[in-house]
Amino acid sequence: MAGVLPAASVPACGAPGTDTGEKSAGTSAREIPASSVPSGKIQPGWELPSLADIYREDFKIGNVFGPDTLSGDSFRLIRRHFNILTAENNMKPASLTREKGVYDFDTADAMLSEISAAGIAVHGHTLGWHAQSAAWLNTGVTRTEAAENMRAYVQTVAGHFRGKVVSWDVLNEGVDFSGSFGGNWHDALRRDSDWYAAFGSEAKKGENPWDYVELLFREARKADPDAVLYYNDYNLNLSEKADAVCAMVQDINDRYRKETGGPRLLIEGVGMQGHYTIGTDPKSVEKSIQKFLRLGVRISISELDVGVPGAEPGGLTPEQEKRQAIVYAKLFQIFKKYAASIDRVTFWGLDDARSWRAESFPLLFNGDLSAKQAYYAVADPDGYLAKAGSEETFRQSAEAAPGTPVLGKGQDPAWDKAREYPVTQQLQAWNYASGTMKALWDPDALYVRVQVRDASLDASSANAWEQDSVECFVSESDNRTDAYGDGDGQYRVSFRNDRSFGSTDGAGVQSAVEKTEDGYCVTMKIPFRTVKPASGTKMGFDVQINDAADGVRKGVVTWNDPTGRAYTDPSVFGEIVLR
Repeated sequence: MAGVLPAASVPACGAPGTDTGEKSAGTSAREIPASSVPSGKIQPGWELPSLADIYREDFKIGNVFGPDTLSGDSFRLIRRHFNILTAENNMKPASLTREKGVYDFDTADAMLSEISAAGIAVHGHTLGWHAQSAAWLNTGVTRTEAAENMRAYVQTVAGHFRGKVVSWDVLNEGVDFSGSFGGNWHDALRRDSDWYAAFGSEAKKGENPWDYVELLFREARKADPDAVLYYNDYNLNLSEKADAVCAMVQDINDRYRKETGGPRLLIEGVGMQGHYTIGTDPKSVEKSIQKFLRLGVRISISELDVGVPGAEPGGLTPEQEKRQAIVYAKLFQIFKKYAASIDRVTFWGLDDARSWRAESFPLLFNGDLSAKQAYYAVADPDGYLAKAGSEETFRQSAEAAPGTPVLGKGQDPAWDKAREYPVTQQLQAWNYASGTMKALWDPDALYVRVQVRDASLDASSANAWEQDSVECFVSESDNRTDAYGDGDGQYRVSFRNDRSFGSTDGAGVQSAVEKTEDGYCVTMKIPFRTVKPASGTKMGFDVQINDAADGVRKGVVTWNDPTGRAYTDPSVFGEIVLR
């Protein structure tokens, strides 16, 4: 469904805007110089036009808070640009309780008091999560005990903050699965959640481990009837995961409305975390927004940052900063398009130095709180793109040096000629395995060497893609189509040197694996099938590292593909050039 749903379909969040202090009266996006492709140092961020003011008629502009951001220049920057805040850590279960019946609200209360005095709204994060939880809630307990503990926790915490928060992330990151969504959201739930495990213990007929999801939302509704209740997750721009979340939300809401007979939903909003990269296709974000709008729920972009994979420690190059800003500008064009149905856009961090993804410099402000090009792109996306250009989605480019290595010979000098590239683009919210890759070529084959850092290796799953492994993707024609054809291939090698293939038979493919101190190293020989290679030949190319544990794929990291769909869509590959 294209276009914007009528405003009546999804109510907007509260009254537009909250006093942020230090306003620039009457600021509009048109007053931001379309320049704004600056070079060198610029003025501090708190001297620039307020983002909260610019988007006052559209949606709230948010950020995170913690003890280090509510004073000095950091709080000055917050008061300037943001009118809703989310606790980065201080309202998670592990921060509020470690012992049954014992809670410590002192730190959170002090921060909320400071925020309230500044006239800024607060979004609660989070009542239920598989991480940063409290062991007494759901570890080593029966289903009955877990349900009792959940009720006690939610009633205590959501009850304590009632009237102090406008909304809650009731459940965070409950869906985690690999492969295509089969239509049953129960199968897509995260199996390593202690809530899932506890509710599945001693379950009687008619009771199921996924019952915890609905109970969590029902208890939150009882504890704080006025708060808007959200489900929050990462990678919701990926089609299969969005479909699974849609199925879950629809099922629970249908059952709740049938029971209550009223118009109000139980799960009222979906938070799309938005941990993107400069390779993310903004169109994928828009498609998922459209899916969630069909459910009649509110939308929040809840944890937005746009990282630059492989950035040098010293900072972004001007070209990298421009590409990052272009992605931000395209995203905000989409957010404005659907503003009638978006409650808030919250950046996950104030500045690059304090970001949880600091190595990829993903935010609007530098560590010294000066604005990056990304700020200007957000402040005036149309003007920025008119000035900077709206280039296509960025894709990485690598070079393959000429050479014929001996497979399995780690110190083969042939590899000395090949440039090393980081494989660090995480497709999950959490950092698992990572690595580097090199490539060589001769008239017969492409040679790829991937060094993997992964301390714990697992091959217990019957599915090859759910074992610790390396995948290489090659498109000899590089025609950027969305389906595999002649000359396109997916080649997988596990840490045990087991080979498996996607749409090709893998004829002639050879491999070797060496164990290392911190993981393993895979070398592949991939014969050319449809091209006669020469210096300057360009091909589609990508590398993916699969990280497994307990028979499940826990992490996926790629060189270029930000979507996780390289196994079916060659258009998401990067590029390799034969030198």
